Amino acid sequence: MKRSRTIKLALMATSALALTACEEPEPQVSADLYRTVEQCVSGGKFTKEYCETSFKEAQEQHAKSSPRYDSKALCEEQFGPAACQPTKSSDGSGDFWGPFLAGYVVSNIVDDIGDAASGSRRRQAYSTPVYHSPQGGFYTSQGSQLNSGKSGFSISKKAMVSAPPPAKVQTRTTVVSRGGFGGKSAGWGG
Repeated sequence: MKRSRTIKLALMATSALALTACEEPEPQVSADLYRTVEQCVSGGKFTKEYCETSFKEAQEQHAKSSPRYDSKALCEEQFGPAACQPTKSSDGSGDFWGPFLAGYVVSNIVDDIGDAASGSRRRQAYSTPVYHSPQGGFYTSQGSQLNSGKSGFSISKKAMVSAPPPAKVQTRTTVVSRGGFGGKSAGWGG
């Protein structure tokens, strides 16, 4: 009985590893990074109204779900010196330290939802706030990295279309356990 149990456990572990190895990478979408509304407008891809609306949405998302830390030192470890500010939570639950909003990312994504009979699919523009990393890159409030390439920026489609969970104030213990901001975990806030 012990031998069959050991074999079952070994097969289960091997199967889990095989499934993990077969997972496809997260689909990437092209994205435009803007630091200001004026920069978005001068880019010529979006109207002034859309640039203003998407920036406002990014600011609202920043207020609800930006990375939060219980100390300035811990925040600056994640985002660099002089990159954090004291902030009050939007729901009145307390004070914390968080990074400055570095800008926002806008992406036109083709939705998989459409009229199946005509074969049409609709485009939807999404925006999300981004933050500087001490290494010089940009991250969303969920900890997803904005990738830079020859043809501009790209980001995971999931990071653009899914709303981040409400932020939780991070402590030294939670930051260390997940490997820092943007670590390979379920999200920085969880």
